[in-house]
Amino acid sequence: MLCQLTVFSAFDDVRFSPIPASLLPSLGAEITLLTNFSQPTKDPLDWTLGKHGIRISFTAHGRRYGSTYLPHVATEQSWTKEETLISLMRKGGWSGSSRSWMSTWKDGRGELVRYEGKAVGLEYAEWKEWRHWVEEDVGVRS
Repeated sequence: MLCQLTVFSAFDDVRFSPIPASLLPSLGAEITLLTNFSQPTKDPLDWTLGKHGIRISFTAHGRRYGSTYLPHVATEQSWTKEETLISLMRKGGWSGSSRSWMSTWKDGRGELVRYEGKAVGLEYAEWKEWRHWVEEDVGVRS
């Protein structure tokens, strides 16, 4: 499943234009291994900026919403917890006002699951070096 999602993201995600070959040397890739999932909580602020990723789900006006952010997203964006939650609710499709997020959360029987993650990245030059090793030293061809 992970392999299929990776290939879809790289080649078939219509949200992004194809990457020209000239940009390949400037690219890198990163994956995050998610660990230490908590039990669902009703408290939308029961997590730590920069440490936890969060997955939310809630119902408002008869519709179910949900989405997630990895642990580094809020700090990269310099968001507070409240700004992160509003953004995450909007990411999930909610279109309410910023002032009403907490009442929507409480009225909507919101749940939050926090988790941690370990990010690992690889730059293009590192990949080329590995690829050369595989082809020349190990003798594997694709």
